[in-house]
Amino acid sequence: MKKLAVALDFDHPTQALDLVTKLSGIKLAVDASYCPLVFKIGLELFIQGGAPFVRDLKQSGHEIFLDLKLHDIPQTVQRSLARIGVLGVDYTTVHLSAGVNALHLSESFRTEFPQLKILGVSVLTSFSSDEWATISAGRLIEPTVHDWVRHIAIPAGLHGVVCSPHELNGLRPIFPGILVTPGIRWDTATPDDQKRTLTPVQAFQQGSDMIVIGRPITQSADPVGTVLNLYSTLKATYV
Repeated sequence: MKKLAVALDFDHPTQALDLVTKLSGIKLAVDASYCPLVFKIGLELFIQGGAPFVRDLKQSGHEIFLDLKLHDIPQTVQRSLARIGVLGVDYTTVHLSAGVNALHLSESFRTEFPQLKILGVSVLTSFSSDEWATISAGRLIEPTVHDWVRHIAIPAGLHGVVCSPHELNGLRPIFPGILVTPGIRWDTATPDDQKRTLTPVQAFQQGSDMIVIGRPITQSADPVGTVLNLYSTLKATYV
């Protein structure tokens, strides 16, 4: 099932709740069962609202993606994941560069938190190919997204991978899990810090399971209308 994650990129929880309330009414206006909404909470909003905000939003019946991109020593990552699991959220993120030992999902963890899907972040979509090559300079082998997935995500048993839409074609044949793609923009979008982008339809056609859209929705003068228009486009393509 395809999913649409709305990135709640706001300074304060009240702003995020306002948008969640507005978008929650969409299911009354259209049949969105073919592409249900997920609400993504990033680091800035989490710092403002904390665990109580996340817990309350989850308990109100929404699918929640807590995007904290954990990267630390194995014990810290594992203990943090357990605390995130207690919040009841559906998705969270870790940096693949933390390594297999930090990211390995034991059977006991899977049993205790069966609802939590761990997604590995490979290369941030804010990097262009040239910028990533510069950052990788000096390494004996420049790692690709496919390398991260083969050598970290798959051995660690992660549920999914976050990648740019440009990596979808190469990853789909080698990774059976969830592929999540930020860097989604409309054809007429104003360029910003997302460098490797595709449109929603293009991303789904190339194998994405969940597209993440923030500013094109949150900064729209009519966010509900924007999402309804997107659903109209998707329905014409997939239903």
